[in-house]
Amino acid sequence: LPISAAIGNRQMALNFNFADRQEKARITVENAVMIPEMGETAARPAATLTGPRQLFLGLFFLKVPLAQLEAAGLKIEGDRTAIEALQSAIETPPNVFDIVTP
Repeated sequence: LPISAAIGNRQMALNFNFADRQEKARITVENAVMIPEMGETAARPAATLTGPRQLFLGLFFLKVPLAQLEAAGLKIEGDRTAIEALQSAIETPPNVFDIVTP
């Protein structure tokens, strides 16, 4: 998935632990492209986030500030600026869009 120029040439990996689903995921960012991989983790991630899936949705789709998500139970280990950079780089999808057009 291409992401905005806000991420620049930064290369990083983030680990996500979805506590409520017992699932793990890795997001790797290279050359302004985000590559998500379910079931995988990075050996040396820039940051690891642990919490319920709902908080991850708030992080990326609603752009909820990290401090507010931490107060709700999101655990963050590592480089907060990496998370904030990815959050700012992802464009919020429109609320309404055509799935099929004639």
